[in-house]
Amino acid sequence: MRVFLFFSLCLSLVGAQSNPRQILSSVALQGGAEFNDPNSYQSQALRFVEQFRSTEVLLEMIQYYALACIFFATNGKSNKRTDVAFTQFSKDNLPGWRTNSSWVTSAGKCTWHGISCNGNFVSQIQLPDNRLFGTFPAEVSLLSQTLETLDLYLNFYLVTEGDDGNRWIADLTSLRELFFGTTSFEYNGIPTFIGALTNLEEIDVSNTFFTRGPIPSMAFTGLTLLTYIDMADNIYTSEIPNEISQLPNLQYLYIDNVNFLGVSQTLNFLIGMSAIFENWMDFTAFVGGLPTEMGQLSTLKSFSCCFCGLSGPIPSELGNLPALDRLWVYQNDLTGTIPTELGKLSSMLYLHVEGNSLQGTMPQEICQNRVPLQLIEELGADCTSEPGGTVDCPCCTCCSGEACDNFSDGTPSPTSSPTADQEVTIIPIAPGICFSGNTVVETIAGPTPIADLQVGDMVKNGDKFDEIFSFGHKAENMIADFVQIQVDGLHRELEISPNHMIFVEGGSSKPASTVVVGDKVMLAEGGLANVVSVKTVTSKGVHAPFTRSGKIAVNGIVASTYVTFQENSDSLLIGGHKVINMHWVSQISMAPHRLVCQFDMEICKGETYTDGMNSWMIGPYNFTMNVLSQGTFAKTAVFVPFFIAVCFSYLLEFFLSSPILTILGLATLVLYKKNKKVVA
Repeated sequence: MRVFLFFSLCLSLVGAQSNPRQILSSVALQGGAEFNDPNSYQSQALRFVEQFRSTEVLLEMIQYYALACIFFATNGKSNKRTDVAFTQFSKDNLPGWRTNSSWVTSAGKCTWHGISCNGNFVSQIQLPDNRLFGTFPAEVSLLSQTLETLDLYLNFYLVTEGDDGNRWIADLTSLRELFFGTTSFEYNGIPTFIGALTNLEEIDVSNTFFTRGPIPSMAFTGLTLLTYIDMADNIYTSEIPNEISQLPNLQYLYIDNVNFLGVSQTLNFLIGMSAIFENWMDFTAFVGGLPTEMGQLSTLKSFSCCFCGLSGPIPSELGNLPALDRLWVYQNDLTGTIPTELGKLSSMLYLHVEGNSLQGTMPQEICQNRVPLQLIEELGADCTSEPGGTVDCPCCTCCSGEACDNFSDGTPSPTSSPTADQEVTIIPIAPGICFSGNTVVETIAGPTPIADLQVGDMVKNGDKFDEIFSFGHKAENMIADFVQIQVDGLHRELEISPNHMIFVEGGSSKPASTVVVGDKVMLAEGGLANVVSVKTVTSKGVHAPFTRSGKIAVNGIVASTYVTFQENSDSLLIGGHKVINMHWVSQISMAPHRLVCQFDMEICKGETYTDGMNSWMIGPYNFTMNVLSQGTFAKTAVFVPFFIAVCFSYLLEFFLSSPILTILGLATLVLYKKNKKVVA
């Protein structure tokens, strides 16, 4: 194909000598057979060329055809992801591109949205977060001679699958930038043919289905120009290969929120990195601690490895890093004392070591850089001035994980920094009605981070979409403890508060705190899957959207939007007896709230939050917890009349939800009154 394209480039000076179908059949990936189906995206692209570009010179015609294939293959097209996420009605009416200005029109291709050219030839395709739905076509390989940038970031319903569906990547040998993070590109790990892109400088494969497989050394062998790798939010079954460590120009490496299955990943892969500038790995578990050889990373400026389970001491060799000005290693299991050598780092701006088991005194050399020199802007440790503190630090700007609530951003990158310049607060988990900020839900527009949801949004609750009418918790900058549940077949774990209910085999719900390995949970796509791992993690963001059905699909799992009010119990207990499932207790009890929102959604859109919790719910929540702490008589005396009252609201909501039922109800009432008069 490359030989043909080179030959075509020469012929382009002369012009096309045949009709478009003949020309394109000679380069078509199926030899022209794809044009036999008039409804194929290739036939649609051919018709576009015949209508608007039949007189183009040869290479120009091929480039128009390749771009048209991309449009017709991904503009509102269904695939296995949309088939699961949308009802039949929705599948027949999938949304098109968010922006498609000038595409497949008579306008020149270099004016099309997201297209940049070098001369007359396509050099960049930049369509991030553009709502591409469908399967990305291999015809993009027809642009291999000129395409340098391919940016498809944040198009979750854009699919590729396996060797056949991804092989075109190897043909794009002119690529310098390849971004397909947060798409549904699917492969068993990282494909080895990435190694064919010897001109590649930046790559983003984060939060994709390039997961549950190895990171082969061949994928990075020979990528000597690579400066940027983002492989966060995935699951891998092998250690990070030495070939990544040996990349001579690698400056930016992001491996945050990664799960290494079946392997003991250490930080030794950092040893020998000759150009590393920024390395963020928060919420990724590692074995061991910080290697002393990190002191040889003379180019390292920003390092963040928080909530990583690091153990052992902070190496004194870190004091040999002249460029280091940001060091975040909070919330680990580091021990020993804080090295005096860190005081030699005159560039240090942010140093956070709180949430560890460090002891002793903050070295005077470090304090001097804080006061009076004012070089260090933020200095955090577990100070003895606070309860439980173990480090004597009179110069610290904050003295505990809770107090150190302002973590400044490092060098900007396309990924969200776990040390963003935002307020972070350690909160008590008692209310227990939330999902973490690592949660993704399905909306009509595609996968959406839970932090971006608003009242009125439509989200998937399993087999259909449902309206969010309120939030119990909504605070993206808070930190809390969650139960992390990993399910067989899903690439993203669910992080859910312990008291939150999750649906399991049989259709019942149970608190997340009682889920164990081997339980079967309900999947958003239907069916059940085995729980393969359950552990406690600390994560950022607390979000609890309420849907009208009381269900929501989160990270591929169907969960309740409610919690148990009695620890570890799936049902309301009175006198030691199970009365009613906690999910239905809340679903019925929330009927008045739903009715208010149904009559005037603007009221619910204006709800406020106190310490992250819905202000409307603080009083009822505290009252409920107080009643549940009382004896059987008090519980019965309160809950019986309460349920009678809310059941009327629930029935009213039931009738109002269906115009037919409302009409039938009114008709029945009229007939009843009429018959009563006749009898009288």
